[in-house]
Amino acid sequence: MKAYIFINGMVIPKTLNKKNEADWIDLDEQFSYELCNYGISKKFENCKQGAIEDITKTPLGNLNIIPNSYIGIFEVDLDLEEYDSIDDNSFLADFDILEKVNKNKDKLIFSAMYDSKKNYVENFINQKNMEY
Repeated sequence: MKAYIFINGMVIPKTLNKKNEADWIDLDEQFSYELCNYGISKKFENCKQGAIEDITKTPLGNLNIIPNSYIGIFEVDLDLEEYDSIDDNSFLADFDILEKVNKNKDKLIFSAMYDSKKNYVENFINQKNMEY
């Protein structure tokens, strides 16, 4: 059964130093991706909406686009027990979601970012020539 995992956080050029070595994920050769939040959904559109709202709205629902933020969405295959444990309202499940991301980095199906000027850019992650 298929499900969709989102990750989001801050994106910086690989040439700049990272704040710390923890909580980063390699997805391409151009950028470094800080991992700030993640979640899972049974439906792609629900996953996409939740990921985008996470980087564009405050906890109270007010618009607050975060410059240099990104989302990535991965398609993963799950067994029935894992699939049934997904709570689409909270974007949580009864298994290690980050472990699934690390095992399925090559299954990135969507990416988007807000650049430093808050321009929205879709599918900017280029995974060509990456080794996992």
